[in-house]
Amino acid sequence: MKILDTVWTTTNCELLRNWWEVEGKSAPEIMAELGQLGYRVTKNAVIGKVHRMRLVAPPARAGLTTQGRSASMKAAIAKRREKQAAFLMREKKFNPVVPPEPPISATNPPKGKKAVLLKDSKAGQCKAIIGYIDGKLENAVYCGEATPAFRNRENKIIHTSWCPYHVSIYTSEVRKR
Repeated sequence: MKILDTVWTTTNCELLRNWWEVEGKSAPEIMAELGQLGYRVTKNAVIGKVHRMRLVAPPARAGLTTQGRSASMKAAIAKRREKQAAFLMREKKFNPVVPPEPPISATNPPKGKKAVLLKDSKAGQCKAIIGYIDGKLENAVYCGEATPAFRNRENKIIHTSWCPYHVSIYTSEVRKR
């Protein structure tokens, strides 16, 4: 089979128009027809040319409404998910998500007496979120406990963002029981 340079000659455009509008062939069927003529073309190339030529689907295919298609798609997706769930249960590959145990810290948890809002927090206070007022993100309540300080290369005092308790929870340095 020889592969030719251009696919969309005037002859092939007329064939495409006939196959699409008159015979009602689908893009994969047209792709196969063009393949038999010696052209290498993809389904997406056929669809793109159909759109550029502004071809109309035949009445038999145009009868499928968007709602009909979406309903059939939803049914197909639901059926596929049921099959996948059945397969996973049969093969025992399904592991339900179990919430992890709370990490154990090497230090005692803060008492919560120093809890502050972000706008009221100062340097040297823990910025770990421990809750929300009225469930609003902008009203996040921070731990507020004292954080460790160290000196950097310029000899300035720098505080960490979290107290030792929250550092032990949020980092990989969690100790095992």
